[in-house]
Amino acid sequence: MNSKVLIVDDEPTALATLEAILTGDGYQLEFASNGNTAIEKAEQLLPDLILLDVMMPGMNGFEVCRRLRATPKLAEVPIIILTALDDRSSRLQGIEAGADDFLIKPVDRQELRLRVGTILRLDRYRTLSIQRENLRKMAEHVVNAQEQERKRLSRELHDDLGQALIAHMLRLQNLRAEIHIKDELIKKELDDLIADTNQTIRKMRQLAQDIRPTMLDTLGLKTTLQNH
Repeated sequence: MNSKVLIVDDEPTALATLEAILTGDGYQLEFASNGNTAIEKAEQLLPDLILLDVMMPGMNGFEVCRRLRATPKLAEVPIIILTALDDRSSRLQGIEAGADDFLIKPVDRQELRLRVGTILRLDRYRTLSIQRENLRKMAEHVVNAQEQERKRLSRELHDDLGQALIAHMLRLQNLRAEIHIKDELIKKELDDLIADTNQTIRKMRQLAQDIRPTMLDTLGLKTTLQNH
């Protein structure tokens, strides 16, 4: 997607000049001729960069810049102030208002193109860094959720299913003890059932251990890995 550049200036000639300089670089150019329109368009478009004139009727560029910085969704949008004011006080006022760069009119064509390109590249890098950090946090959240689910499954296997199987085996053992000595066939079947139940309990315990080793919660990851 092409970067969106909002150009704010009350002079039609200045707008046309900036359009001519930046046309051909692949940007989506948008225009505003006063401060109020600039703020409205910025909120609608969410531009990647704003080129902002200072000397405008009604609301000057410094005030526009302050209002943009006070708007949460626009607070990080890069702003280059373009003005004929070249005194130190004006520069400091622009920095105080929140401008990222300051160019004196008439602007050098090549310098403007380079400044715009550099700021947009840096802003894209910042955006990518934020996106990567968000993805990292999402991945961490997914891993934590998976670990909690493993922990839950392990606990249910060990506590709920394990206890049920043990109770089942005890009932089989009690039943076997009550059978008359001559009923060898039934006793053999019960012995097999008891052996199968014991094997199931061992497999269940191993599965619970594999899903979430209890050592993780008691001794931590380092000791668990060393033991493994």
